[in-house]
Amino acid sequence: MVGRPNEMLPARRPVVAVHVAVVSRGLLGDLPEPVVAAAQVLQQQPVVMVVLAVAPEGVGRAVAPLEGVIPEVVDAVFLAAIKEGRKRSAGHIRLPENESFTVEYVTGKSWSGYNWYLGNARSRVDLNTDLPIYAYRLTDLLAHEGYPGHHTEHLLKERLYTEQGFGEHALQLINTPECLISEGISTTAESMVFSPEELAAFRREHVYPAAGITGDPEREIAINAARARLSSVPSNAALLLHEAGADPEDVVAYLQRYGLSTEAEARQRLRFISDPLWRAYIFTYDVGRELVLNWLGAGPEATRRQRYARLLTEQMTPSQLVASV
Repeated sequence: MVGRPNEMLPARRPVVAVHVAVVSRGLLGDLPEPVVAAAQVLQQQPVVMVVLAVAPEGVGRAVAPLEGVIPEVVDAVFLAAIKEGRKRSAGHIRLPENESFTVEYVTGKSWSGYNWYLGNARSRVDLNTDLPIYAYRLTDLLAHEGYPGHHTEHLLKERLYTEQGFGEHALQLINTPECLISEGISTTAESMVFSPEELAAFRREHVYPAAGITGDPEREIAINAARARLSSVPSNAALLLHEAGADPEDVVAYLQRYGLSTEAEARQRLRFISDPLWRAYIFTYDVGRELVLNWLGAGPEATRRQRYARLLTEQMTPSQLVASV
């Protein structure tokens, strides 16, 4: 059995401080030391209690999966969500007329979704069907990979190469400082185009009826908001595996207990953090999200969206975001 977090992580060192040892300084960029030292290990147990109070029967049974829905219907649901995401994104960000992305279903991957930017404002988004795609996650998944997430960022920043001659934007590199900002953009994408009320209405009026399923959007949003505080659990799991030398089965148990994952989800996450390419990348999600949210601030929504648009179109580094907070 896995012990409490303070028993599994020696001396409870700050998560990001250990990132430097595990990931290398290159991934985090030139973040100043005070910021590195300020991030604390997530206190998971109270958060787990909050989530279970919202969904006492367990998160996996509190949401509606798209399992059993025929492929043609799934395609229609995806298309509706993509169109809505594009319409809302275009209301704040100017998108070129010729841009688009396609969706392909794949298996045998360690990730849930991946955006392959093809150039000339076009992308292919691969969605992994090894695990169920939950209806309550659909808008977040497509916002993350599409509008206003990875696809939108890549097509807009391509101009930095084609129009301004920034050669570094001619290709995408994994495990570099730009990934922190890119994943920060994508993990906050849904919230930049949907308010909680708008999101609940869209799911209730469009997503669930189109799929022929039922759900409780307000409750699901409350669950997801509580689970967002557990976003560092996969990073902690990577530290358990690679820094503390924990047994993989203990890591799976840790992800189930503190990440509220099913066993299948936990094993999929273990596969991701065990991969030599992706085991370092795992930190870009929670660190990048915190970095971007801090930079966006808590001001008027119009100001936050203007800042978000800058992230999508300008060349920025993590240290620049930290310095300008």
